[in-house]
Amino acid sequence: MIRIPYRRPAIPGLMLAALIFAGCTAPPLPPPSVAEPTVEEIVGAFRQALNPITSLLVTAPGVVGWGENGRGAPAFMTDDIETAAIRSVQQVKDKYAAGGNYAQALGMVSAELEKAIEEAESQVRWRAMMGLIETYESLNPGTLKMARLKQRAQLQLNCPEVMLKGFFIDKEKSDTYAFFHVILHPSKVEKNVQMRKGEEFCGLRFVDIIGKRHGAVLEYLAVPGQTFRVMGP
Repeated sequence: MIRIPYRRPAIPGLMLAALIFAGCTAPPLPPPSVAEPTVEEIVGAFRQALNPITSLLVTAPGVVGWGENGRGAPAFMTDDIETAAIRSVQQVKDKYAAGGNYAQALGMVSAELEKAIEEAESQVRWRAMMGLIETYESLNPGTLKMARLKQRAQLQLNCPEVMLKGFFIDKEKSDTYAFFHVILHPSKVEKNVQMRKGEEFCGLRFVDIIGKRHGAVLEYLAVPGQTFRVMGP
């Protein structure tokens, strides 16, 4: 009987090659690093988000705005403008808040907002001022820095809106009456009143008649000494 010597089976060539290849494969490369947004880029994004409000304060050559002495832009500040600006600002904040340059950019934008709020107040643009304040607060939650300015802006926004409808002269009593249509704020309640010079109504005082019954001077009693003019039809 012939015995055949036992031989250990060889590893198939393909399996051996696979093992060698696996041992030589380099570890996976890390993902490429993303460049950190610069301070200027973040500030620029905030400026663009704020532009719908801040543009209201920019005076264009030859254009009369709604601010004091015709400064600023002629466009009105609206709730929609404020809502859109705050939403855009929040989106910028969410995008960059985790970055290392965000704190510095926020400080710069907050300083620019403070200057814009001062400009809105100087232009007597109380609605724009309030929108800027509320945008500032959305960027800096918990801040008390704007409390006094916000109270001042709200006080002005609460001033009644008045239209002068005309005058009536009572010859028997030698009195002149002015007819006013008043819209109260923030309730939006409307009233029609007739007043003589010196009388008070709806938080206002009828101070004087302008010219030959062309208009009236009214004082806002919540801010003693602050007067405004209402012209007739």
